[in-house]
Amino acid sequence: MNARRKRTVVLFLREARLINRYEYTPDDSGTEAVTIYYANYVSLVDADLSGADLENVRLNSDTQQEPVSLRRANLYDAKLSDANLIYADLSGANLGWADLSDANLWGADLSGANLSRANLRGANLREANLNGAEGITEGQLERQANYLEGATMPNGREYS
Repeated sequence: MNARRKRTVVLFLREARLINRYEYTPDDSGTEAVTIYYANYVSLVDADLSGADLENVRLNSDTQQEPVSLRRANLYDAKLSDANLIYADLSGANLGWADLSDANLWGADLSGANLSRANLRGANLREANLNGAEGITEGQLERQANYLEGATMPNGREYS
């Protein structure tokens, strides 16, 4: 499937609310809510979206309450510039050579992700989890990203 068709499929799934579902359940004490993310019908976990053109897309709900899970997805060479990926689960994803310039990754889980040669210029990584992310250094993140406040860096240290 070419880049434009992958974009069309992903946007259709989001608009039809077939992805990005969530529910709240109480924890053992019954006092706090735990968020569990799941795909009601279609899961993008392990999806092959390599080379996909997802520039300027919003992959969460209008209320920002339903982040997308792209856990372990192949997003190699994908175009995600200006994408809204607030609180997205990108843990273990292959983002090598991906264009994430100006993307909003606030609170995103990028733990264990491959960020080799990823373009993060102007990205918002505020409160993002980059613990164990590969192919990028703290110095590269500082030079490229616009916001890193509260982010967990690849070495596990919290950025301040």
